[in-house]
Amino acid sequence: MIRPARFLTALDWIALVVLFALSATVVAAQTNPPAPGPYESSPFDPPAFAAELNQLKTSLKPLHAQGSREDLAAFRTRLPVKWRVDTPDRSYEISSEPLRSILLDAERNPSARASHIEEAESWLGNLANQVQNYSSHISSPNLMARKELDEILRRREFSAIRPPNAWDRLKQRISDWLLRLIENLLHQIGRHPLGAKFLFWFLLAAAVAWIALMLFRYWGTRARMEEMQNIEHVAAHRSWQEWIRAARLAADAGNFREAVHSTYWAGITYLEDLGVVEPDRTRTPREYLRLVEESVGDLPSQRAQRRESLAVLTTRLERIWYGLRPARVEDFQDCMHQVEELGCRLP
Repeated sequence: MIRPARFLTALDWIALVVLFALSATVVAAQTNPPAPGPYESSPFDPPAFAAELNQLKTSLKPLHAQGSREDLAAFRTRLPVKWRVDTPDRSYEISSEPLRSILLDAERNPSARASHIEEAESWLGNLANQVQNYSSHISSPNLMARKELDEILRRREFSAIRPPNAWDRLKQRISDWLLRLIENLLHQIGRHPLGAKFLFWFLLAAAVAWIALMLFRYWGTRARMEEMQNIEHVAAHRSWQEWIRAARLAADAGNFREAVHSTYWAGITYLEDLGVVEPDRTRTPREYLRLVEESVGDLPSQRAQRRESLAVLTTRLERIWYGLRPARVEDFQDCMHQVEELGCRLP
């Protein structure tokens, strides 16, 4: 059975026309490729841009004698539309249109081609000189300013200026957290008037108690300083025998703290009489002890015994007189034994 011939529909005709047009376009593109057009260059810094301009100027020199129109066209098409130059201050865009216009005139006018090429070289040379002058102008002041700034920052008053370290950032976070905590607490208190009144009176009572404590400590310290000044005045006029008698009288009265103190000064006055230490009431007990350790002229056994006895007296004095610890009769008896070891013996 013979089938009837199939006729092309309108859609088939359209598809054939589109296919033919695409094929013709591909063939034309392969036969006549488009000429490369101008482009934008990559960014340069001023020294690199000056070197690029000098390189272009050098490339133009051979075209004076043997350069053809095609060579000039190839050179012109390799030029970018504009050059981009990045400096510390800002970025600049320099158009190549003047240079391309000069080269185009050289292509179209063979008789004046040499003069046009010289004009192009002059244009490139002038631009390169301007870029080099600009680069040296901005680099020298910036370098000097940087050196001056480094000298200033090396001074002692700027030694603490530095970026925050890990400890500084931690303290800042803790401070921010405490501020947020206080703000939330005040916000919550503001919602409860009774609680706000209670907090106010509590803070007031705490402030009064703190002021009272500071006054008590101030008066106690002042009384102690006056007592020490009086003792220094008395110590300058008493002999070691008088200090021993004063210590015994204080012990008989039950004032063992004063007895320990008098016993210590008896030992110091005795060492001053021997010439082991020089009289100076501004010294601390530890300084007296160090002077005895550093003393010379005695036998090593005598120096060791004096050092040991004075060390016990110094420890008792620091704990009882300066540390305000309670004194007992055993403390006084031990101190008397130590001053007797030093040589202070009364009948």
